[in-house]
Parts: sequence; structure tokens; C-alpha cells
Amino acid sequence: MGALRRLTRQNDPSAYIRMMQRAWEFSATIIGEDMNTMEKHLEASNAFREHDKAKLKIIGS
Repeated sequence: MGALRRLTRQNDPSAYIRMMQRAWEFSATIIGEDMNTMEKHLEASNAFREHDKAKLKIIGS
């Protein structure tokens, strides 16, 4: 949310671009043969935790 706010209020796209790059990098690691494997990967990455409780980890495959 902070990146969008910075983009719209300060006309600064750099934070938004970094956020989108990180989202792309993270989503590229989500692979698996079934939902259980992918869910375990997401749990290990802290994807289901609130941003103030844990930092998202990008785990290579």
C-alpha cells in the first residue's frame, strides 16, 4: 500500500516498480506438482503472514 501511496501522492514510481519486481520474483518461485506442495512453499515463504509479523522470503526452487 505504501508503494501505491508514494506513486499517487508523490508522483514517484520507483517504490511501485520495486514492489512489482519483487512480486514477479516471488511468483516465479511458486512451482509444484500439486496444491499441497505449493501451499507448503507459500507457508515456508511466510506468504500467509501479515507484513508486520514476518518478512516474505523468496525461496529458490
